[in-house]
Amino acid sequence: MKENIFKKYIIGFIIGAIFMSFCVLTATLLGGFKINTIETSHTGIKTLIPILCMLVGFIIQGGTEEVISRGWVLPVVGAKYNVPFGIIISTLFFTLLHGMNPGMKLMPIVNLILFSIFAVLYVIHSKDIWGICGFHSAWNWFQANIFGIKVSGTNMPGGSLFSFHSVGEFELISGGVFGIEGTIICSGIFLIGIAYLSYKITKNLKCNFNKQD
Repeated sequence: MKENIFKKYIIGFIIGAIFMSFCVLTATLLGGFKINTIETSHTGIKTLIPILCMLVGFIIQGGTEEVISRGWVLPVVGAKYNVPFGIIISTLFFTLLHGMNPGMKLMPIVNLILFSIFAVLYVIHSKDIWGICGFHSAWNWFQANIFGIKVSGTNMPGGSLFSFHSVGEFELISGGVFGIEGTIICSGIFLIGIAYLSYKITKNLKCNFNKQD
């Protein structure tokens, strides 16, 4: 059982790392982000120990947000009323947690909602929160301490392996003050994730229904 939990967490962590890396690479290729090639005291391999310390922090932070939003609010509200209402309330709760973050505009709000829907579907598909805990922690850690990008508009401590920053005036690609999470690139990858998980959940439901017949 413990091995299964660890496996689910690692798979979620890897998926989160891939998703974030894809978003940063795409935004850079489209001209919304640029890498700073001048190494500073807060970037590069010399910051490895602080970066690893931040990983521990993000494991706690990401896991805590998921336990509260998807591990508590979702099942409690869903059991008392219904699953769709539980999804709506947990999504609103998660979005409001970030409501006061710097650079909060329409696109960041849209992406917070999309992420929350994606997270809910991930939990429903995997039947527990371990995978999405890993995803959430990797998403934030890679964003802050691997690529050096603001997390939901907030600069994080600990340094970073690389240093990417928003450029240009087209905020749909650069994310502006909010960072990569305010781009249509994140919208796109979460929509793909939502579509895939919806398909898998629907397919599993049909298979279970057919078995009952």
